Amino acid sequence: MEIYLELLLLDNLVMNLAILFLCRRLLSDHKHLCWLWLSALLGAVYAVFMPLLPVLAYFICKLILAGSMVLIGFTCRNVKRFLFALLCFFGCTFVAIGAAIGLYYLSGSTIMMESGAFYTGSSLVRGALYALVFLAVLGKWLLELLQKRHMNGHTLAQMEISTGAGAVAVTALMDSGNMLTEKKSGLPVAVVQRSSIQKILPDYFKSTYEGGTLDAPPEVIIIPYRSLGKKQGALLGFMPGQVKVVWEQKTFLCACAIGVCEEPLSGNGDYEAILHPLMLKEAEI
Repeated sequence: MEIYLELLLLDNLVMNLAILFLCRRLLSDHKHLCWLWLSALLGAVYAVFMPLLPVLAYFICKLILAGSMVLIGFTCRNVKRFLFALLCFFGCTFVAIGAAIGLYYLSGSTIMMESGAFYTGSSLVRGALYALVFLAVLGKWLLELLQKRHMNGHTLAQMEISTGAGAVAVTALMDSGNMLTEKKSGLPVAVVQRSSIQKILPDYFKSTYEGGTLDAPPEVIIIPYRSLGKKQGALLGFMPGQVKVVWEQKTFLCACAIGVCEEPLSGNGDYEAILHPLMLKEAEI
C-alpha cells in the first residue's frame, strides 16, 4: 500500500486530537486549546518520522512522547496529576485502537496501525473520521452559542465566593460577552467589584493594592482585557477556595478565577459581579 506522508501526518493529527479531546473531557481540564493542538501535532510529526528513524519505535521513546504530549496538552500541577493524566491518555489511546479495528471490520477498508502510527487508505473512512473529530472541536463553540441563547431572559444569578477569610454572596450578571480566561490554567474569569468582596480578600491581595503590581506576589493573577473605547487594560485577580453559582434553582460548583474591579459594575446596583458563560459547564450539585 502506498503511503503519502502528508496524509500520514493529517491522519495522525486528527486521531491524536480525538484522543486528546476525549482525555480533556475526562480530566475536566481547562488548559488553552492551542496547547492541545500543539500536543497532537507533536504526536503526528513523531509518527511521520518513525519509519525513517527505527529508534523512535522503541518503548522508552514512545513513553517519553506520551509524557511530553500530556505535559504540553494538559494542566499538570503535580506528579500525581501528571500520572493520572498519563493513565487517562493511555486509556483513551486503547479506546481509539478499538475504534480503528471496528472501522476496519465495518467498512472493509484498508486501515493500518503499526508502531503507534495510524493510516487509512479509504477516503470514506478518512472523511467520516475527520468529520467526527472536527464536530467535537466545534462542539465547544456550538455549546457556548446555545448557552448564550439559553441565558437570554435569565440573566441574574447568585454567586457565593469562599476564601480562607470567609465567604460572601453576590448577585451576578450572566454575560455572554465575558470571555476572560486566566492564561496559565485556562479557567474562566468572574469579574467582581471590590467593595462586595473586600472582607474576604486574601491578605496578599490587599497588600498588592497598597504596594502596586510591581511587588505583587505570585499568587496574584494579572488578567489582561480589551474593551470598547479602551485598547487594553488589566485586572488583578486571585484563585478562590470555592465558588458556587445558583441559577434557575440549580447550584453549580465552578472552577474559576476572580478578577477584582475597582468600579461598580452596575449603575443602579442590580448586580455586583459578571460571570463567564462557561462557568455553567461545571458539575451541578
